Amino acid sequence: MNSKQAKTISLFEILDKLGFKPERKTKKDAYYHYPEKKKGKNPALHVNLKKNFWYDFRKKRGGTIIDFAIAHLEHNNQPHDISDALAFIENTMGKVMTGSVTVEAEPSQCEPRYTISSTKKIEDPALIAEVEAKGISLKLAQKYMQEVNVYDRKQKSHFLALGLPNDDDGYLIENKYFREYLESQPWVTFIRGEVTGPPYIHVFKDRWDFFSLLEYQKASVLKSDALILNDYSCLPQCNGYVYKYGYCVAFTYMPNTPDGQNADRELEEIFKREVDLIHRPMNTLYPPPHETVNAWWLTQKSSPA
Repeated sequence: MNSKQAKTISLFEILDKLGFKPERKTKKDAYYHYPEKKKGKNPALHVNLKKNFWYDFRKKRGGTIIDFAIAHLEHNNQPHDISDALAFIENTMGKVMTGSVTVEAEPSQCEPRYTISSTKKIEDPALIAEVEAKGISLKLAQKYMQEVNVYDRKQKSHFLALGLPNDDDGYLIENKYFREYLESQPWVTFIRGEVTGPPYIHVFKDRWDFFSLLEYQKASVLKSDALILNDYSCLPQCNGYVYKYGYCVAFTYMPNTPDGQNADRELEEIFKREVDLIHRPMNTLYPPPHETVNAWWLTQKSSPA
């Protein structure tokens, strides 16, 4: 079995063979408690059934089925390189190739407090002011984000926020007073570049740093692919986006903070697993005292030409 074949195996199926039974499931998601652990308040393991990706909230780790096999073998103190993972997947599935399964929708056990009522082009004056305060043009913001009408079930009221789609088919919702993932778990946002099969990938901490680089380059899209973490907890998901893709250089734009430095170190470990993938932190573009690309961009905008 090779990596391409392994990725056609359904995580849902392999988890079932390992004794994992979903606490709840929908058409696109399944949530699990670990079999060896007492059930806590919230399931610890999330599987995106459409993308065949997993994420462990307990260990802040996730990725493809291969990443899961590596993590499972490592947890059980067994050899856990990629060849071990492929052999484990093949042995577990009995050498039967299967595609992703379709899961019947089940009603949610409890309704979430916040739900999305509608989305549209950004037009609200308060949201426009938030965008402009970040030094970002409305036109650029409208290309990547939407104005989201959110219903608060507890307060029985609606409010507006900026929504950035993520790769879990949901949104990272944010305004001046609110920040939450709706219709998804914490997940990265991948944005394809202008060039097909580019040699580079740019990795950002958040949307505003991505937008700031575009503004600096006077562009609406990068030539190369971009990955927005949205949260540090999403770092492990990078595995699934760079694994054997053929990128030559990964440019990273982490904050000039201890957390940002830790993130760069974690990214370095991820990139080391790839053949000939060079990691280039871009902090010299926005040196201290600027913490982020956006903070640096605001200074650039306010400086005399």
